[in-house]
Amino acid sequence: MRILTFLLLLALAGSAPARANLVDQAAADLKVQRVDEALAFLNQAIAANPSDPRAYAYRAYALSCMGNWDQAVADCHQALDLNPRFAQAYCIMGNANWMKGRLEDAGDDFNEAISLAPGDPDNWFSRGVFYAKKDRERSIADLSQALRLSPTFEKALYQRGTTYMDGGQFDL
Repeated sequence: MRILTFLLLLALAGSAPARANLVDQAAADLKVQRVDEALAFLNQAIAANPSDPRAYAYRAYALSCMGNWDQAVADCHQALDLNPRFAQAYCIMGNANWMKGRLEDAGDDFNEAISLAPGDPDNWFSRGVFYAKKDRERSIADLSQALRLSPTFEKALYQRGTTYMDGGQFDL
């Protein structure tokens, strides 16, 4: 009986780090485009801890990569129910709403992400890309802010150059 109790306590003690590791593993998989693997880890993480907003936000990102925009938005709402100040969830939701053609909602989501985390260059980048085709000046301002926050942000530099080029400002 003592051995069984010891093993149960050992398993329970290791379960919280294991859940965190599932989300971290999924994040690493998403960075290298292993979306199916990430989704499996995130489903496990949510089953083990349904109150983890990071797991829902990362799953929303994975679902967005698969084109499942409505479920991505639903997962972002779940993450925000758990943590209303989770800027990354707003940014992910902005991208999903944008892809669904809900432009007003997307703009509001990006604005909220920036309001909650003005020091995160990813939020400025995402909104800058969102504005690239309809408001070049605002796009360039947002992309420039992303670069002020992270001068080596290659995607922001590339997007800003493309936006200048699209506007005929080839010297910039």
